[in-house]
Amino acid sequence: MRARATVIALLLLSAVVGVSNLRQVTADTPESWTGSFPLDDDDWNLLHYPNWTEIGDNVAGTREITINKISTIDIDLKLSYNTASDEPGHQFRFEVSLNGIVEGYFDVCKSYGLIITASISFPPIITPGPVVVQYELINRDGGKIVMIAGGSSTITLRDGYATKKEWTNAALAKLNALYYDVDQSGIGQGRRQSLVSKLHRAIEKMDQALVYIEKGNDERANNKLRIALNAVDSFSERIPPGYEYWQNDAEEIAVLIETAIATPI
Repeated sequence: MRARATVIALLLLSAVVGVSNLRQVTADTPESWTGSFPLDDDDWNLLHYPNWTEIGDNVAGTREITINKISTIDIDLKLSYNTASDEPGHQFRFEVSLNGIVEGYFDVCKSYGLIITASISFPPIITPGPVVVQYELINRDGGKIVMIAGGSSTITLRDGYATKKEWTNAALAKLNALYYDVDQSGIGQGRRQSLVSKLHRAIEKMDQALVYIEKGNDERANNKLRIALNAVDSFSERIPPGYEYWQNDAEEIAVLIETAIATPI
């Protein structure tokens, strides 16, 4: 987890500057841009087009956007076919990037049906001019999916979160989802309980941080957030073989917590 420090240091600097300069505007009037993606004339690199069947399959497209600060990607992806695995760790996992920088991930399972929705949050980035959006398949184990490229699939880019409370709540929501996934996993009881205990501690400290945020006590809120971050890092270090996909979730949660710490009340 410490490997992210150099990149995140730069991202957090832009996050703090952006939040301090724009907090009043973004908190009251969040900006967003929505466009169709993917489309037929985008750059499709599929081994068996239009079927997504191979790791490395990807689609990219350039979009002229109307905002220049982004911290959230909302995905509304329509499929015409979906036989992706429902087994944890074997589902389709897609990497989402903007201008060549990976911002997060979303999963596709057969049980999700033909409408896939996801929301990815990250420290704010400044993107003047057009943006290149890309989905790349990085994990799968059997099955295939077909994306509808006629305009009904969309992506929304928005400035998302502006306040310490919003960043903290975003991290807490993802923590609760990860806690449920780990608790319901099939790994050994002892190991599962160890991992669950780390996430439970993180959730507990996030809840306490929110109390101090409401009271306007930035120092105490950050103390609780740092303890939560340490618990998430500890969880990440203990992830057993076969469940490496939890690393991506832990990494995203850690970035959200670090951004919350860097954002003043």
